[in-house]
Amino acid sequence: MYKSIFIDLDDTVWAFSENARDTFQDMYEKYHFERYFDSFHQFYTIYSGRNEILWGEYGAGHITKDELNDMRFSYPLQQVGVEDKALVKAYSDDFFAEIVYKKKTMPHAVEALEYLFQNTICISFPMVLESCKNKKCVRRELINTLKK
Repeated sequence: MYKSIFIDLDDTVWAFSENARDTFQDMYEKYHFERYFDSFHQFYTIYSGRNEILWGEYGAGHITKDELNDMRFSYPLQQVGVEDKALVKAYSDDFFAEIVYKKKTMPHAVEALEYLFQNTICISFPMVLESCKNKKCVRRELINTLKK
């Protein structure tokens, strides 16, 4: 039996891709991007295509994380002729502030975690819930958060 398990939350437990899309929809509406794009679909298609390429460049070490974020948030607006650094900063900052409140999970993730918490000595979620210093706190907070 395993004594420790390390789990990456993004699209393993927490439905990152779906939560990100929902957050971009929120940003599209909040910042009235309909004045620049025909639809959210157009905006998100432009964003997601370039985002995938940029993550590849980041993974290959060709760009930094800051460059990745600067480029992926500015790119869709640049494609429709909008060069507004303040707007890009505002909507990217809001994106990161809001996405943490999204609750969608992968199918059966909560049930799997509940099982693992009952049958495993240690489960670690790298870079998540750093404010919780003990396992009981992490277990309680994660399950409660995902169930809401």
